[in-house]
Amino acid sequence: MQDKNALFRNIPQVDKLLQESDFQDLANDWGSSRLATALQEALDELRADIAADQVTQPAETQSPAILARVRVKYQKAQERLVRPLLNCTGISLHTNLGRAPLSASVMAKVSAVAEAYSNLEYRLEEGRRGSRYDSLEALLCDLCGTEAALVVNNNAAAVMLILRELAKGKEAIVSRGELVEIGGKFRVPDVMEESGAKLIEVGTTNKTRLSDYAQAFTEETACVLKVHRSNFRLEGFQEEADLAQLSDLAHAQASLLIYDLGSGLLHPNPPAILRQEPTVAQAVQAGCDLICFSGDKLLGGPQAGIIIGRKALIDRIKTNPLTRALRCDKLTLTALQETLKLYPDVDRINREIPLFRMLTISDQDLANRAMKLQDLLVAGGLSSVICQPQAEIGGGSVPGVYLSSVGLALEAEHLACSLAVLEAELRRGQPPVIAYIQNDQLIFDLRTLEDADIEILGQAILAAYDRARAMGNQE
Repeated sequence: MQDKNALFRNIPQVDKLLQESDFQDLANDWGSSRLATALQEALDELRADIAADQVTQPAETQSPAILARVRVKYQKAQERLVRPLLNCTGISLHTNLGRAPLSASVMAKVSAVAEAYSNLEYRLEEGRRGSRYDSLEALLCDLCGTEAALVVNNNAAAVMLILRELAKGKEAIVSRGELVEIGGKFRVPDVMEESGAKLIEVGTTNKTRLSDYAQAFTEETACVLKVHRSNFRLEGFQEEADLAQLSDLAHAQASLLIYDLGSGLLHPNPPAILRQEPTVAQAVQAGCDLICFSGDKLLGGPQAGIIIGRKALIDRIKTNPLTRALRCDKLTLTALQETLKLYPDVDRINREIPLFRMLTISDQDLANRAMKLQDLLVAGGLSSVICQPQAEIGGGSVPGVYLSSVGLALEAEHLACSLAVLEAELRRGQPPVIAYIQNDQLIFDLRTLEDADIEILGQAILAAYDRARAMGNQE
């Protein structure tokens, strides 16, 4: 057996290793400080392995073997960084995968603003300081037909800000059937508590009538908060108050009607799958005083919380100190601005906003993608079958509604590795590929891709399959 002390003596010094070209190349990408830390960790682990008789050969203490240990740490660190991937889940607004992808035309404008100075808070025509919300406010007012608008960093922030300014220390009436959990364990009652508003629950889980609201008003009532149940559905024995009647009731009681619309459907002629979804236009017509909704859901833009409605109320909200803490940066504002500029033209919405391109793509175009991908895999020696998975919108929008899609499936019985191993290797690839296993098949839903992704996906699948088979052979 190799003498342990000799193995310990064979381990190179950190400073010497960092001077080698392979380590310097890694330092250029990772950073010298982080590399030095990872290298020291690798050497400590190597010493522990020697002490435990898990390393017995001198070659395992030399530079190439140490570099391999460090590269494992580097790859794990890279996996934690935000980076592009291929979404083959069929979920268009996948919260874990960043929700709505932005259009190429929008991102070109974002890039131009990011690379230069901009008139973010400067009025060019007057040569003086302005508001970062000027252009967006005008766009939103034109599109929605409202007096004023404000944008913050997400819709939960929008709800909290509205209540903080308009209902702090006062009562806000909410239906029990609308006390939803937004996601990530954030709940409407918790947001209201942070705002300082007092929650007054009315009705029952499945039925809240106009009369339930009417009986709850007191001198301390600031508003009725209507919350769209965008992430779950009530079916069967259920009832809710008409929005226009609720508006009349609130105003008759000298109170406000605030509508947390959530998903924010602004499309003037939405795809069939969205036809039952309440729209921003309907909320405005019903007489809501303030409406708030997300930018990165059914609007198809960046993450943002959009507030529209009466100017006097929004002017008050703008002066709240919390507004500055919740404001958006220039990149988000530019992305939202450029997305909104597409909205006057329905054809451009469906053609240029990726979300609506996914929802309106034809079955034939999906089938063409599937056949192209199948041919690529056959050329690489991998068989597959075309399938028809069920796609969904996701992102807490349009719950329980599915649309048929087209995908490709790899069947367990025809693979030289397990589906679980292959699925894991796809996630570790460059680019990562997110697919799912169902009924002994690994399924790639092609609705949530672009035509240009198909060849990249084919190469990624074949590369992952090669790695998965190699792992099986080593075992």
